Amino acid sequence: MKTNIYALHGFLGLPADWDDIKRELGEQLHTPDLFAISHPSNGLQSFGHAFNKYVAQEPAIKRILLGYSLGGRLSLHALLDEPELWTGAIIISANTGISYDKEKEARYKNDIRWSQRFLNDEWKALIKDWNSQNAFSGQAPAFHRKETNYLREHLAEALVHWSLAKQNDLQDCIAKLPVPILWIAGEKDIKYVEIARRISAHHSQSSFWIAPGAGHRVPWEATELFAEKIKLWLTNFPTQ
Repeated sequence: MKTNIYALHGFLGLPADWDDIKRELGEQLHTPDLFAISHPSNGLQSFGHAFNKYVAQEPAIKRILLGYSLGGRLSLHALLDEPELWTGAIIISANTGISYDKEKEARYKNDIRWSQRFLNDEWKALIKDWNSQNAFSGQAPAFHRKETNYLREHLAEALVHWSLAKQNDLQDCIAKLPVPILWIAGEKDIKYVEIARRISAHHSQSSFWIAPGAGHRVPWEATELFAEKIKLWLTNFPTQ
């Protein structure tokens, strides 16, 4: 039975980030570039629709979404746009949404500030500050990010148009989805541990796994455990 797994990287991520995971999961793992699917200015929902059109071109009996951080939020929009296209999803370190207007406003202001920095700041200092955010739990980055790998305008626009502040609170919509979802968070990433547990309690087909010793970047901080968990989940998939 043909299964395609589509892995969406996070902000500052690249398709090659998944290479070690691909060695474990094989050629069934597809790793598109977010910016090749839809321009950020089109918004989150438009990305989900465009991504589903892209995926539908590839023949498969099973299609599994795998999204990390920003890629996880974009994956959720694809899943909600056309749930019948998907057999299941694996969502890593991704937020389901913000409920309160004041929190959304604060988040948007922060994303605007980062957006301006990604347009204008000296690269080395910018990346150092980005990796110093509390969200990464003090864990060293898995990859050295070169400025030449990006268009700064794309990064700046992603921070604005794919901002969490532009996302609806998706929890109630996720609770109605007819597909299994595995939520993954790192043990040190307390905020996302709570999100994984909360959404699993609201969606009967959801389960969660907390990666021991890991922070936000689970696939690269606990690669072997992560790959084993994915393979086990896929093996047991028909019975979930």
